[in-house]
Amino acid sequence: MPDGKSTPPPTAQTSASQAQASEQAQHETNSSSAGEQLVLDGMNDFFDLNVKGTEALVRSSEALFTALESVGREIIDFADQRMRAVTDITQSVVKCNTWAEAYEMQAKHARSTLEAYTAEARTLLDLSAKASKEGLVPLEEHARTSLRL
Repeated sequence: MPDGKSTPPPTAQTSASQAQASEQAQHETNSSSAGEQLVLDGMNDFFDLNVKGTEALVRSSEALFTALESVGREIIDFADQRMRAVTDITQSVVKCNTWAEAYEMQAKHARSTLEAYTAEARTLLDLSAKASKEGLVPLEEHARTSLRL
């Protein structure tokens, strides 16, 4: 039943406008979906890198602490050796019959102490360098992988 208002019949121009509007909406939806997908892919890559970066940091820390443990053991062993050397020299000096003999014993001990500390410094330097190198390996590998070098 007509209510007095009649709608004009669709024309070719109206159909073409509707088709163009529908196509534009579809294109915007596709562009929006592509943009959203790009953002989601970027976020996934970012979080994946963070997880891998954290894992590399943990591996690096473990390697560093293991290497530093050997440094600590070396220091304790060296301290033990030095304590024994001091005990030995004290006993030797007490047994000396002359001041000259005691002086010679002390001088010999001083030379060996200097040599021991020099050698220990070299050993600790080598162990520290090794600790640094081993600690950085996981981070270097992660950086190469992440940057695709």
